[in-house]
Amino acid sequence: MSNIKDVTDFDLVLLVGTNPLPNYVVAKYFADNPECSLKRIWFIYSSKTEKYKDNLKEFFNNNKYKNLKYSCVHLEDVGNPTKIISNIESKLNKKSELLGSHIHLNYTGGTKAMVIYSYKTIEEFCSKNNKKVSFSYLDARTFQLINDEDGNSINNSNDLREKIDINYEDLLKLHGRTKEPDNENYDDLNNLLLNDFKNLVKENSKYEQYLKDKKNKNGLFAQIIEKIPNYNEKDNKIAKYLNVWLEFYVIDTLKEVYGNNVLKGEKIKKGDEKNFEIDVVLINGYQLIGISCTTSRDKEKYKNKGFEILLRTRQMGGDESRAILITTLDDNTRKKVEEELQTDTGGGKSIIVLGIEDLKPEELIKKVKKFVKEGK
Repeated sequence: MSNIKDVTDFDLVLLVGTNPLPNYVVAKYFADNPECSLKRIWFIYSSKTEKYKDNLKEFFNNNKYKNLKYSCVHLEDVGNPTKIISNIESKLNKKSELLGSHIHLNYTGGTKAMVIYSYKTIEEFCSKNNKKVSFSYLDARTFQLINDEDGNSINNSNDLREKIDINYEDLLKLHGRTKEPDNENYDDLNNLLLNDFKNLVKENSKYEQYLKDKKNKNGLFAQIIEKIPNYNEKDNKIAKYLNVWLEFYVIDTLKEVYGNNVLKGEKIKKGDEKNFEIDVVLINGYQLIGISCTTSRDKEKYKNKGFEILLRTRQMGGDESRAILITTLDDNTRKKVEEELQTDTGGGKSIIVLGIEDLKPEELIKKVKKFVKEGK
């Protein structure tokens, strides 16, 4: 049965893993769907993922879902089958009078043991108590909610990126993270120089000449910096901008298609954990595309940035996320870097590398749109 609708007392069970985004997507899909009449959400979680359970509950409690009820099952040991079964059975029995007639487990998230023994326990409980039961998972390749019984998309939901969205602020909140304010404002330099950089990347040869001139502080480089009043090469803000202009160029170009769904990344913090930064953030529905930009020609630097952007994007966006490394490399070098990154990171087609030939506005938009649409 691929349809879950016309059910007036429907309970959804979620396994809370170390990435709460799939739980958010599934819960929001059913909560927003009037055909499902979702009554209660069950969160099965461990001590390690309790904070994500709390963040999910807070999101739904603070929005339009205040009529939803919640039950939580704390697993004492996520690696112990006996404990998993006992914890779930105990809570189901205590709440049996409150349970709806249809229980649906989405097993995206959690450990393998959580998946196996939650599935088994809920299936047996429903059989004994004459309740309908169904199961699903969120497919990271097709972005569809797949019914376990027949492998089809539930309610013909198809690509959930077209139905479920999340803004960057809420994504950070789900992870218990916050942005660290960036006190540096580059609006003045963007207004002065961004159009010049746009003109440079429209012709590869001009950008190559700019790099040569930069070493000698003449030619095209001099033409750009002479627009800066009281230019001082030791000014840290100016020096930094000349290295990060590509981020602003990418944002400016992609806004033509993605509007406010593309934005400048900021440093992200979480308690005492090390801060990290995603240069440019693109949100496609609920899918996170992390973009890292570098004008460096140092092979180790851009390989490191490739590893970093894939790691951080997956950390925030899960298996559905994608990463893009945007460089000023020639096409032959770009291809080699992309092949190495896709192999060495194990990311496959989840990460691509763009080079100098891809930076013309129409080409950049074309490449990013194709990658976002097709993914792996």
